[in-house]
Amino acid sequence: MAAWAVLFTGTRRFDPRTWDGKPILDALDRLPRGSIVIAGAADGIDSFVAQEARKRGLHVHEVPALWNIHGKKAAGPMRNALMVELLQVFTRHGYKTLVLAFPDLESKGTRNCIKVAKAAGFEVKGKLLGPR
Repeated sequence: MAAWAVLFTGTRRFDPRTWDGKPILDALDRLPRGSIVIAGAADGIDSFVAQEARKRGLHVHEVPALWNIHGKKAAGPMRNALMVELLQVFTRHGYKTLVLAFPDLESKGTRNCIKVAKAAGFEVKGKLLGPR
């Protein structure tokens, strides 16, 4: 089975104690060994995905937003663009690629990442999340 590079994006408000993380865990469980997980190094979905991916022996690339350098308006969109560019690199090297998005109703950053990924030609799947 070919390795995958999967970009996960989602709400910072995600809390595995009160929100349903099963769709995320199911996605991670389906990835074969050698797969790459890309996440934004933020609270919520990003940190949950990184932690759970490492537990499964998957490779994790965390891409933090440089808030102190680029400011509140630019840092998030720049990070999202960088994550999508990283996914493009893995595509060029033969990885199967996918973007999995788990926004809530207030996820402006996640919606930006979805927009950037679609503009780059990536398939985006996922699920709207909220507290149980």
